[in-house]
Amino acid sequence: MKKISILIVAFVVALISCKKTPNVNVKQLEIVSEEVTVDTTSVTFQCIYSYVTNLKEAYLYYGEGEAEINMDSIEMQIVQDTLRAELTALKDSTTYNYYYQFDNGFNSMQTDLKTFQTN
Repeated sequence: MKKISILIVAFVVALISCKKTPNVNVKQLEIVSEEVTVDTTSVTFQCIYSYVTNLKEAYLYYGEGEAEINMDSIEMQIVQDTLRAELTALKDSTTYNYYYQFDNGFNSMQTDLKTFQTN
């Protein structure tokens, strides 16, 4: 009986001492500023974001149509609180749609669809 009591106490202590995974919702991310520099066949994106922890991944999805399933994507560079991506070999005088997708390792979110036009 004493062995069972010791096992129960050890089990309870082990459960209490386990660390819980923090509930960090990526939807709390805020884009503070966004700079989109457009040329004839290229565009550079630079965003400053505010978030309670570090992002694991950030992607830029872009394409000519509004159908998100037909969009291409590029992984954005993450340096401290800044995201950066550059697209090249785009069509001249063309309207493109784009959005960002963020992932913190626990969950992900995407921004609303936006547009830019090459000169």
